[in-house]
Amino acid sequence: ASLDLNTRHAILMDEVHKQWKVESAILWLVNEASQTLSPYFAAQQQSANGGTPKHAFPLGRGLVGKVAQSGRASFANDAPHHPDYNADIDKITGGLIKSVACAPLIVHERVIGVLALYNKEEGTFAEEDIKRLQGFANLAATAVLNARLFAESEQEREIVRATAETLSQPLMILSENGEV
Repeated sequence: ASLDLNTRHAILMDEVHKQWKVESAILWLVNEASQTLSPYFAAQQQSANGGTPKHAFPLGRGLVGKVAQSGRASFANDAPHHPDYNADIDKITGGLIKSVACAPLIVHERVIGVLALYNKEEGTFAEEDIKRLQGFANLAATAVLNARLFAESEQEREIVRATAETLSQPLMILSENGEV
């Protein structure tokens, strides 16, 4: 299995759409430095372009933001009338949001993202959907964390390789125990 986040994201979205008949599903990722939440595709653009993604929302804004802030799953079957409704999300999903179910991605007691389902096509969201969605979110949290750690280690390896290539003398790398 690939540790690449793009691959993991594609697999996750395939599985979500097999389990639920929804118009859309979005993986939201928390940026701890800016205390914002961005859909995965916007977070990708940020890492490519630098800066804050176009669709970044403060933690606590909207139902997705409240889930990220509280660490508790939630749903609304009449989303536009929910007190935490955020109409800006409609622009991201491409249509009016009628219903939404969200579950936090939690790793080591930290919320790193939210998995959100929009507009259930058959019936309404119920507690059973939230329980299953939280199970998916738990697996997704591990996959996202592993992908991020893999990307960081690859980046560090590239830095060491580039540094080693610029040195005129051999480079010896030791572990914390002094082993080569």
